[in-house]
Amino acid sequence: MKALVLAPPLASAGGIQRYTACLVRALQEVLGGQNVRCIAIPESANANGHGRFSAALKLRFGWQALWESVRWKPDLIICSHLALGPIGRLLAILGRRPYWVFVYGIEAWGELPGWKGGALRRADRVIVISSFSRDQVVQRHHIDMERISSLPCTLDETLLRIEPAVAGACARIPGGQRLALTVARLAAAERYKGHDEVLRALPSVIAKIPNLAYVIVGEGDDRSRLEGLTKELRLT
Repeated sequence: MKALVLAPPLASAGGIQRYTACLVRALQEVLGGQNVRCIAIPESANANGHGRFSAALKLRFGWQALWESVRWKPDLIICSHLALGPIGRLLAILGRRPYWVFVYGIEAWGELPGWKGGALRRADRVIVISSFSRDQVVQRHHIDMERISSLPCTLDETLLRIEPAVAGACARIPGGQRLALTVARLAAAERYKGHDEVLRALPSVIAKIPNLAYVIVGEGDDRSRLEGLTKELRLT
């Protein structure tokens, strides 16, 4: 079986990027490296990280995906982001093959443009990372539960090597220390992800679990505020 993965930009360290990279590695282990190919949108083309791309970029990426699909003839098209669903659906129609769409969170919790909503509803399988996202997809987009599968986030081993805020420094989590990990964009517009709640709860948690370390992986315009909150709460 051959799988073609359509992916957002993968160079940054956001949650979706980490998830997609782990997904591709897992597929290669299961299907064999020669049977999995990944086409990712160039990193420089996506400044805001929300899957909003220019028409020219969409056209160029679409042609690249179409060419690879026609030339390589995959058995399955995997869209690792909702925004790539319309391209995946087009390839599926032209090649008469199934396609899957991955859903993470807020990008699918509201109304969707016709082409995105149509691609999501017609996907052969919708993959969600949590029961909450599954319930939102079912309620808002009326997708049959039988076509939904859950694939929760896993731990990327590379995240055990931590790059702290101090420039040029590098640290490892000591053996035996308990670890809480959040991998996500640190965007002021996305504070619903709960970084603040975890930080404010840490003093009482650490009182009961002294060897706990909380690691946040991600970049964004809200990072400096979170660093300030960490100092305010006297967390190290």
